[in-house]
Amino acid sequence: CDPEMLYDLNNDPDEVTKAATDPSYAQQCQELAALVTKRWDFDQVNEDVLRSQHDRIFIYNSFRRGNRPVWDYSVSPDIEPWALRDGISYSTWSSATN
Repeated sequence: CDPEMLYDLNNDPDEVTKAATDPSYAQQCQELAALVTKRWDFDQVNEDVLRSQHDRIFIYNSFRRGNRPVWDYSVSPDIEPWALRDGISYSTWSSATN
């Protein structure tokens, strides 16, 4: 678990001194801790983060093993003569951008 972090930005705008370790800020730390505990379900947050990491690792590994999908749009040859982009034919536009 990360340590509590609290700074008095009025007196310490550069966040040099941790107010969380200062006994005179104990009440503010307790109030913030209660607010965080009330607002967030830590078990659910942990589950969501782990699921997201699992999904991203799965996708990363899938791309490493297989062929990466081509995201560029390609016009099928049968409609290419009628496909325009910026007022010019797709093949002219495509060759100019590559």
